[in-house]
Amino acid sequence: LQSEETRCELLDAAKDRCYEPNFFYELHARGLLPSVAAVEVQLKRGSIMSEFSRYRYNVLLHVGPPVEPRPLVEVPSSAAASAHELAAAFASAAATAPGAALG
Repeated sequence: LQSEETRCELLDAAKDRCYEPNFFYELHARGLLPSVAAVEVQLKRGSIMSEFSRYRYNVLLHVGPPVEPRPLVEVPSSAAASAHELAAAFASAAATAPGAALG
């Protein structure tokens, strides 16, 4: 077992930190990152599935004034939706809400 002082020294010297990805979203949601407009978590992919690739990610903090969320436009999601129906839904969304996120 290591002393508290040794553990603190090891943590201070460590290059990588281990935080739950939602930690950054929660800080932003609570207003604790006042100059951050948005938080983005990007998972790192690896060709071999291990603890080194499974739990790695980058966190991007977009600095600037707050950004209003984009409206969400629903599109057909059933397997029965034809390519024509999907194309029409995308065209309609682009015409009515050009900056919308499609869900």
